[in-house]
Amino acid sequence: MVLGCRLIPGLRTLNSIPAGFSDMPTVRFSFFIAIGTIAWTVLLAGVNWWLDDNYGDLAGPLSWVSTIVVAGLFLCWLTRVIQQRQSRRAPS
Repeated sequence: MVLGCRLIPGLRTLNSIPAGFSDMPTVRFSFFIAIGTIAWTVLLAGVNWWLDDNYGDLAGPLSWVSTIVVAGLFLCWLTRVIQQRQSRRAPS
């Protein structure tokens, strides 16, 4: 479980909790964490190597996705700023 969770974003930081609850030995935990980290790093390096060669093929079709993500983040930020300013102006 520790090794598998190490390969899943979001669970990477939580994998020590079940290991601690189950009293997993430190050496075994460290071994699985090291193997999982190496596997994750190799996976990311391989994806990076593949994307480097195919960036031109992906950049065009996915450019609208990044535009939507950036615009969405900007709208979320703007909404929060407006809500904070309105809450400061509201009488107590």
